[in-house]
This record gives sequence, structure tokens and C-alpha cells, in this order.
Amino acid sequence: MYPNLESYVYNPSNFNVIYNPAMPVCCSLVGEKRQLEPGLMITVLGRCHPYIEQGSTQSFRVDFFNGECEHYGGGAENIAFHFNPRFENRSGMIIMNSCEYGQWGQEIRPFERPFPFRSGGNFRLTFKVETEHFEVQIDGQHLCQFRHRYNFYNIRRMHISGRLDIDQIKFEMVGGGMPRYIMGPQLPYYEYLPQLSERPHDIAMVGTVRYPFVEYFAINLASSEQGRFRCESEFNNIPIHVSIRAQQGQIVRNTKNYGNWGQEETDLNGPFEFQPGQRFFLMLSIRPDCFSVQINGRFGFAYRHRLSWQSIDSLQIYGSVDLSEIRIQPVALPACLAITNDELLPGSKIVINGQCRMDVHRGDVDSFRIDLFDGQCEHLGYSKNIAFHFNPRFRGPNHGSIAMNSYRQGNWEHHIENEYQFPFRAGQRFTIELQCQSDQFQIKVDGSYIYQFKHRYDYRRIGRMHIDGRLTIDSIRFETIRSQPQWPVYPPTPRSVMCPTIPYFDYDIRLSQQPVEVFLAGKIDTFPREYIQINLVNSERNRYWNGNGIVNIPVHFSIRPFQREIVRNTLTAGIWGAEEKHLYTGYSLNPGCRFDMMIRVDRHQVSVAINGQSAFEYRHRHSPNSIDALQVTGSIYLEHIRFQNYS
Repeated sequence: MYPNLESYVYNPSNFNVIYNPAMPVCCSLVGEKRQLEPGLMITVLGRCHPYIEQGSTQSFRVDFFNGECEHYGGGAENIAFHFNPRFENRSGMIIMNSCEYGQWGQEIRPFERPFPFRSGGNFRLTFKVETEHFEVQIDGQHLCQFRHRYNFYNIRRMHISGRLDIDQIKFEMVGGGMPRYIMGPQLPYYEYLPQLSERPHDIAMVGTVRYPFVEYFAINLASSEQGRFRCESEFNNIPIHVSIRAQQGQIVRNTKNYGNWGQEETDLNGPFEFQPGQRFFLMLSIRPDCFSVQINGRFGFAYRHRLSWQSIDSLQIYGSVDLSEIRIQPVALPACLAITNDELLPGSKIVINGQCRMDVHRGDVDSFRIDLFDGQCEHLGYSKNIAFHFNPRFRGPNHGSIAMNSYRQGNWEHHIENEYQFPFRAGQRFTIELQCQSDQFQIKVDGSYIYQFKHRYDYRRIGRMHIDGRLTIDSIRFETIRSQPQWPVYPPTPRSVMCPTIPYFDYDIRLSQQPVEVFLAGKIDTFPREYIQINLVNSERNRYWNGNGIVNIPVHFSIRPFQREIVRNTLTAGIWGAEEKHLYTGYSLNPGCRFDMMIRVDRHQVSVAINGQSAFEYRHRHSPNSIDALQVTGSIYLEHIRFQNYS
């Protein structure tokens, strides 16, 4: 009776599109070995039917659920997310809910602004799966969020029905995908992760070396033959084995190939930092050329592949260590994006926010590259014409050169290399602006003009941008002269800071771009000696980089455990305003307790949730656009800070 769309299985390695589906439509979101993962973005282009009657409660609906579709003879007992715009009254409303074992939960009606859908009107509706919630956008603007009420990894299908026509449904992975967190894992730890074989990943761990240290602390990225094997003695192939040996002061790396171990590697770029009783942060990066490891924020070592990294499908951890968190995040490189004619008119620019990898200077000369070209991406069939090739080349952690060139009909043209101004640093964040003009590209890094590149052929033929190399990308944004800056086509991914030192100060200009969320997880000292202060400040573009001398603090929270208060205030031109203390729920930040806090900054107010419960709201007294840094001081220990920007 209905078209069978089971062939449209979401595959994160491709951009899958369904064109003009008959209604209702049901799409499978998972494959045989693949579960739904954060970072999936589903974009629906369509239009509402004309003459929708007022009071129609089922104008249209989008459901994310497990089980079988009701139109195939099954029933969706568990709906993880129900999104239902209703053309009720004159204004209309949006209903969000979930259904578990046939019972509907509490309705959420998030919408207070003008209803975004209209009878007969076109729309662009986007759903993005994130670790903690679904993000919903309408016509490129943030609309609402819906927090997960049960494990979203169980979601298998998306169903759309109602009074609408659909032109296109597009599935894509963006921003590398959102990270997945495993809190307090028990050791020995094992998990089957087939997505590790599909694209590069970062695996981060926060923990403490046990005291006394009685055995090795080991990490295996192994081939389990689709989950058949679960431990080191059973694995025939382990592409990388890392054994941390505190008693010998060594980190041993090796590979197990068809049951046989190879030659060990033990060299380190720096001192051994895993002492009994000591906390640590370890980042293991899987890349096509090698495994790269950071230890407490510094580059530790690189390990060249001896077996294909695409055979990895399992993670195993065991030994004398206690882990508080594991974070698994896919990496989105290489990235290849389409560019429209409007996005490359004279005066338009491309803004790229990212970070150089810690081991960037240990690679070949092509540390990372940005190419603007016509034709197909080289990963799909090599392009014959590259209009602009931008290639920073590291010669060490803090110096290098930038090469620029063009490529036409299979040949590189005149090479330009600048060694005098090198603005990039290993491990450092950056913002690159590529502005198109009628005769050249102008390049800025971190707001400073540094280079120009004359056009060598018609820039209007450029249709794609390709980015690859030893870097991570936070966001890519196209700003055109015909419109305001657009919603990022490559939406920002969270930036995480593990085990920050207190007092903590972090300059990030994106805090001025609302909405933005700051997530903190940690523990109040058992015997706090001073108040805990969390400030969102105006550091005047990092002029007051250590937090001293600040005269404007738009948002100030003072946590006072013994008074059981959270005081809010604003400092303007060195003068404090009136304090606010009211809480929606009881005080929960007691001495010795663990907590998580979500601070969301919108244009009009700050909303704060503590341990998942709404705690208070604070109306702005000072422009939030001036916020450019986070400061945390006092009797607190933080395990994790995460910044999430939505603009």
C-alpha cells in the first residue's frame, strides 16, 4: 500500500538523499551493524498543504522510534521524539513528546514566537541528533531542543505523515559527529564499536592511576571479527596495543598480527606522566596515516600503522586504573562541501574555525590544506582544476611556511611560499577568513590580514571546497554580501576541556554568539575554604588574559555551600548591581558532592540547570555580545568543561 523505502539506509560515509517520496514516508536510520550516532543531521525540504483548516491537530508529524512502522503491520510502542506542528487557533503551536510502551509522556510546547509554518508555505526543517538532545532548526535558524528521555541509540526509524508534500530528505554527518560519553566505566571495559572502522576517531580518557600500582594499564584497539572476540587473549589482530607500565616508566606500543606480536616501541616525546595516585588525560587519535597520542594536553607519541586501521571495531581497557570518563568522537576530515554561486561573489567570505593537532609538525610538509576547485572531490575522482590551494606547512611546533598555488589540467602552476608570517601553532585554535574579491582572494588568520592570492582563472567556476590534514574543524560558515551571516553549513561541534586547573580562565570569542551553552561537571571540595565563582566576562579580547583587572562581568555566579546560596549579579564599569538568590528547586551543591551544571546564554537571559533540573534564570543587565571568556575560581574540582555554540 505504501512505498517500501527500506533501501534508504543511512550511511555516514555518504550523503544520502530521498527525492519526492510518497506520503507517508518511513526511513530506516541504521544498518545491519550500525547504530544511530550523534552528529546525524536530517534535513526535510517540503511545503505545507494549502487550505489547512484551523483546529487541525494533526497538521503533520515527525516521529523517531524503534520497532516496525505502523504502516508495515507493526507498531511503534516507543517513540523517542514526536514533533507535531499544529495549525490551531490563529497562531498555531508545536507539540513535542515521547511515547514509551504505549504511554505518552509529558507534552512540551516550546514555541513562543510567531508560528514558523504557514498554509501552503515552503520550509526547511532540520533535525540534528546530539548526545543530550535533538536540535531542531527551521529555515536555518535554531527553533527548539528536546532532551532524550531514553537511549537514543535504540532509535531505528523516522516516520513523516500529515498534510505536507516533501521534495527532499537529506541525511548527512556534520561537524565530525557529537561525542559519546561513557561516565564511570567499570574495568575491565569492552565495547564493540564498528563505527571505528568507518572513519577517523578521537578516544579520550580521564582517570587516576591506582595506588599501589600492581599491573599494567592497557588499551587495545582490536579487530573482534564483528564482536565475536572480547579480550586480548582471543583477538587475532590488534592494530594498536598500548601498555602503560608505571613501575618501568614506559609506554609500550605494539601490534598483534594473526596471533603474533611485533617489535615494541617505547620512545616518548617528554617525561613519563603516569605515576601511582596521579590523575591524567589521555587522547588516542585514529588517523589514516598513524595513531597519535596526547598525554595531559601534550603530544606524547605517534605510531605508524602496521595493520589497516579500518579493521578496528572494538575497544578494550584493563589494568590498574580508575576511569571517570571515556569520550569517543568521530572526526569529520576530509571535508568536502559544495559552494553555490551566491557564496563566492566578490565581497563574500568563508570563515573556518578549527585547531591544529598537537602532532602537526611531525607529519609531512602538507600539515593541512584547503582547496577551492571545480569538478569532483579527489576522493570521488580527482579534480583537474584547483583555483586556490592554501597549505600551511609546519617545520616545527611553532614555525613553518604557507604555500599557495593553483592546479590546472593535471599540472601545478607557479608556487608561492611565505616564510615570514606564520600564524599557526601546534595545538592552537584559529580562525581563517577567505574573502573573495573580483581579482584575488584575501586571507586573514585570527582577524589579521596576512596574504593575498591573485585569481589565475575564473573564480566563478569554483563549485567545491576540500579540507584535509592534521587539524580538527569546529565550524565552517559562508557569509554572503546578499544576506546576513548564514547558519553554519558545517555546524559547530562542542569544544571540551578535560581536568582544567583551578583557577581557570578561557578566552573564546564564540561566547559572544548566542545561543551558546557551557557545561561543567565536577565536585565541590569537602571542606570549601572560599566561595566558588563562575564568571562570563568581557576580557576586552583577551587583554585581561589572567582574569585580573576585569571591569565588566555580564554574568556572575557565586556558589556559597555553607550559606546554601547561589548569588547572581553583574559588574558594569567596576560597579556591582543588586544580587539575586531565588532558586526554582532546592539547593543541591553541598560540600563533597558531585554535580553537573548547564549554563545556556540566550539573547535575553541566562538559563541554568543543575543535575538535570532547572535551577534559575537571570535576565541580562549587560550586553551578552560582550562576553568573550569563562572564569572559574574557588573550592571546586572540575573534571570536564564543554562549550557548545549554535551560531
